[in-house]
Amino acid sequence: MPSRKMRQIVWIEYRYFKDILDLCEKLGKSPNVVIADIVKEYLEAPEKFAKPVEKEVVIQKIIVCPSCLAEFPSVKEFLEHIKKSEKCKEILKKMINEE
Repeated sequence: MPSRKMRQIVWIEYRYFKDILDLCEKLGKSPNVVIADIVKEYLEAPEKFAKPVEKEVVIQKIIVCPSCLAEFPSVKEFLEHIKKSEKCKEILKKMINEE
């Protein structure tokens, strides 16, 4: 930490500085104090300043034949597969009878 007082010039766009001046009027503080408070708050808890990102999650349900591992988008198609495939039908019957 430097022992002498440091001076720093910060260039802020007018539209943001205008908001800072509005805060100064509300809080009764000078602009440099408000800017320092904002910077300190950010450094202590940056998660407060982060905008939450919302992602749309799409859940796609599929049906998997346990005997041949074929995937089907609907129950109707799965049942048609079982009717057509004798091998899968027999394996499913054995699985059901074992339980």
